Amino acid sequence: MLTNKLERKLYGHTEGVTCLRMTGYDVIVSGSNDFTIRLWNIKEGKCLMTITDHLAKLQDLTFNNRTKVLFSGSADGEVKVWKLNKLETSLKWMKTFQ
Repeated sequence: MLTNKLERKLYGHTEGVTCLRMTGYDVIVSGSNDFTIRLWNIKEGKCLMTITDHLAKLQDLTFNNRTKVLFSGSADGEVKVWKLNKLETSLKWMKTFQ
């Protein structure tokens, strides 16, 4: 049931959040103007991982639940492809496109 009660606040990004995606595993992924991607455990309200590989502001994220692949795009024109092995602890960089 949807209510208008605030359930949780997630703190960690140092600049504005520009994109969010659900993974389907009680984890959300956020991208920010601080050039980082963060994976969050929604139930516990904690950051599981911070990815600092982008050199520009994040503009978009998409996640494929079937393949467990995350795509991230930044303002410098780079698209990075990540394979989530064990969602809570392991994110492997696969490829960068420019």
